[in-house]
Amino acid sequence: MSTTSAPPSTSGVAPWRPLFLTHISKMPSPEFVFSSLHPSPSKDSPVPYLPRARYCVFRGMWAELPENKHNTAPRNERVYESDLLTITTDVRMEKVPEIFASSQGHGDVSQSQGSGGGGPVEAVFWVKDVMTQWRIKGE
Repeated sequence: MSTTSAPPSTSGVAPWRPLFLTHISKMPSPEFVFSSLHPSPSKDSPVPYLPRARYCVFRGMWAELPENKHNTAPRNERVYESDLLTITTDVRMEKVPEIFASSQGHGDVSQSQGSGGGGPVEAVFWVKDVMTQWRIKGE
């Protein structure tokens, strides 16, 4: 049986990626503040969403996650590099439905039980050793 694999992208890495990863490697624990929007508890509220922030742990870049002794599943070959930051969470946590509920299409609850697109978010890293703040926005 023969196999083929697509060659890695030749577009190159984002210009900020090497410095970001160098800075993150200097952190004792790669924690950051993750902000999302929570639907307002009252339909009479003058604003439809309220900001929510919590600390999360940066796990690595997508397709390049480090080994996890708690996950015994076989791993894919490392053939890709990515500029996509990765975090993990329990799907029962509030941030999951908050991200989906604030998206442009206002995803329903069933969509919030997995991964996919969502509403606006922001991650803020403070790397004290180099006195640098990294702010990353996305959806």
